[in-house]
Amino acid sequence: MYYKLGINPSSRKWSTYENLSSSLWIDGIEMSSTRLFSYPDLLKGGKHIECMALREGQKAPINSIGADFILFDHSIIDIMSLNVDNNMIAVESKNSDSKYLLLNNFRSIDCVDWDLSEIDPWPKNINPAKWKNKRARFFIKPVLKKDHIPPQTKVFRLQEWDGAFNIVISDDYKDQIMRLNFDHTFLTFEALTVI
Repeated sequence: MYYKLGINPSSRKWSTYENLSSSLWIDGIEMSSTRLFSYPDLLKGGKHIECMALREGQKAPINSIGADFILFDHSIIDIMSLNVDNNMIAVESKNSDSKYLLLNNFRSIDCVDWDLSEIDPWPKNINPAKWKNKRARFFIKPVLKKDHIPPQTKVFRLQEWDGAFNIVISDDYKDQIMRLNFDHTFLTFEALTVI
């Protein structure tokens, strides 16, 4: 079983919590989450990475950078148990004392069955802009080919899809997250169809 990992979208849930910018600063240079998602190697190599709070508030156990990355509060006990393939990256706040670990879902796997997946295709007369996904306007429900996912893979993203929260996790990885002591209602786990 695999899940799409996301952020609970309820605005009521987030009303009193810190809100972060959709950018990260890497060695002092601002990068949008979309650019970082397209070029995941920018997050590797021991760089100094910072985020910035747009609205102050309580610190949530998790947060997001745009719709591409999830951050976990660094003080969650045993948070480094989620560090598989060196995919947890330290992030400091530019304007608060918050410290996070970013889940860098850099591994991209070509495992989608596009014929069985539910998508909202572009109208025939529309030529999508260069920065938009070429396959469709929206990826509603992916269907994954299990034999295309290497064994023991716990965290990855779907190749050819740059959509929001393109973070896929295994059942084992979901269990690892659920064993951590924090309010899990900040996250969503959408079960994906696997054939």
